[in-house]
Amino acid sequence: MALNNNISRTSLLFGSVTFDPNGPIYFSDTIGKVVDNYSYVLKSIVIPITLYKEFSYNKLRPYVSIGIYNKYYLKKDISLNRKTYEDGKDVVEENLKISFPDHLFGTRAGLGCRYLINMNYSVSAGFNYEFCSGKRNDDNYIGENVKRFLFDLVFIF
Repeated sequence: MALNNNISRTSLLFGSVTFDPNGPIYFSDTIGKVVDNYSYVLKSIVIPITLYKEFSYNKLRPYVSIGIYNKYYLKKDISLNRKTYEDGKDVVEENLKISFPDHLFGTRAGLGCRYLINMNYSVSAGFNYEFCSGKRNDDNYIGENVKRFLFDLVFIF
């Protein structure tokens, strides 16, 4: 799996903000802006190892699955460039590298049902829950714990 993206976001800086408990919020004059540019490239390979048990030999076959989830990042480059402008002048520029773990490891469990059309064709649908975590290695870390609830629809022909 590969993800490549660039995201840009601009926010305004105000001199002050006044909160009126019985009315609106008042912003003073705009004194500057913050421009964030995120850039990321992620390439990974996922290796799930799952035990799968069907509870029927009929055409409609409920199943349960449990296993482990392995995700290896082959390339992970995430950066944030933040520029702060006041009165139209570049005041502060920050460049941050955000790190990902090299490997995510966890568990997965699922429930579903498979419909056998004939001996060669089937359709299955199910729900999977995955929980995985990686090793923390520095302060600019993301992705320590990942929880996902997924719906799968699979056609086998």
